[in-house]
Amino acid sequence: MKSKIIFDTRVRRKVMFRVTLILLAIVTSALFSENRYMEFLADFKHCKRERGVGRFELDRLRVGNLAYPSYEAKCFLGCLYERTGILKNGVLQNDVLKKNVGYIANRVLLDEVLPPCYAVSGTNKCDIAFELKKCFKNVGFDKVWITVPWEDNTDPQYIAAMKLIDDLANVKYRVAFA
Repeated sequence: MKSKIIFDTRVRRKVMFRVTLILLAIVTSALFSENRYMEFLADFKHCKRERGVGRFELDRLRVGNLAYPSYEAKCFLGCLYERTGILKNGVLQNDVLKKNVGYIANRVLLDEVLPPCYAVSGTNKCDIAFELKKCFKNVGFDKVWITVPWEDNTDPQYIAAMKLIDDLANVKYRVAFA
């Protein structure tokens, strides 16, 4: 019985250490990126409210279900990309994109997967933004996210902590980019 308690304590310490390191990395990166994450969240909320896009449509964007999008969903992306500076006059701004997602994405892989998205076009900012989102999906933009390797562990606290980290780092960004 004592060995199980020691093992559980070690596992918990290991998990808490990893959680602390990851959260520290996220927070530090956000601070060094001039609070870009907080600005992104504010832009996200503004565009969600302005365009009247619902949770269902946001969930569809997040999981990459891009068939038959609503006009509101397209214009939500247009608003978000424009407010963040990622899309300017219908052109993808690579440096601004890296500034927005650089602390949760692998920058080297970004340079490898993005070139096809530079030529995206459309009839208006909503269509261009949606085509850009489709391009991000097609080139595998979601593969450049820095993810936390999960260990084979059935401890509910470990699983909850890892899910929280994944959610903190990715949910709203995945709606926009992956």
